[in-house]
Amino acid sequence: PRLVRFLLPDVKLIMLVRNPSQRYLSHFNMYRRFHAEGRPGYDCGDLETFIAKEIDQHQSGQRTRVLEHGLYSEHLPGWEQAFGEKSLLMLKASDLIEPASAAAALERTLVFLSVPPFDFGDKIGKKYNQAPAEPGPANAVRLLDEFYAPYNEAFKSRYGIALADA
Repeated sequence: PRLVRFLLPDVKLIMLVRNPSQRYLSHFNMYRRFHAEGRPGYDCGDLETFIAKEIDQHQSGQRTRVLEHGLYSEHLPGWEQAFGEKSLLMLKASDLIEPASAAAALERTLVFLSVPPFDFGDKIGKKYNQAPAEPGPANAVRLLDEFYAPYNEAFKSRYGIALADA
């Protein structure tokens, strides 16, 4: 955050938050697709084993490949400190699913950026760059939900956004 602030002192930042467990599964599935394409460095093995390994790494203070990206309550305060609350707009990814809530989120974004109103027309209902949703095994989702629960609660307490439905 400090480097961005130094390079772009008047920038406005938009943070799009998503249910961290669902974000994790999406990220893992992207890695699986990359591995299947033959890209090196993306073999993660079994999902539940990978999650357990990442949780162990996090708990021992090591960086993780996927898990730490969903720790919004850990990342956002640094950005707030560097830029102030008025330079940050937070949106929930789930608000972009239905056209009515997406239109409202886009309107908030235009106001935040001081951009004149714009008619997004039929663009709001279209999906771009979307991989097929794979909900993941129940046990894997449970592991992730349990891990992220205290971080999600801290985020909700501070920002008023429930990440379980983001």
